[in-house]
Amino acid sequence: MKSLFITLIIFFNILFLNINFSFSNDDIDLYRVALPCAGCHSVSKGSSIPSLCGFDEKYIYTALVDYKLEKRDNYLMQIIAKGYTDKEIKKLSKYFSSIYRERNCK
Repeated sequence: MKSLFITLIIFFNILFLNINFSFSNDDIDLYRVALPCAGCHSVSKGSSIPSLCGFDEKYIYTALVDYKLEKRDNYLMQIIAKGYTDKEIKKLSKYFSSIYRERNCK
């Protein structure tokens, strides 16, 4: 089961990393790191994968750092979090806390 999830994450990363957006370099970087997250963590709270909807920036940041340092136990999230720099984690936290503040959570 773990290998299926890892394969899917790698597939989506390859797919999304090759998309050419017509935004600034900072925006491209943000979309590059955010799209794989959004692929699993939808706005729907009915999914088996937790939604990021309703979490504030500090919570998301702390959770990602804890996964990166293996303080939180989820094999796939540990692998994913280790792939991000601290700057990228800060961008992700800010992005997801702000975008879901503007949308209604289901």
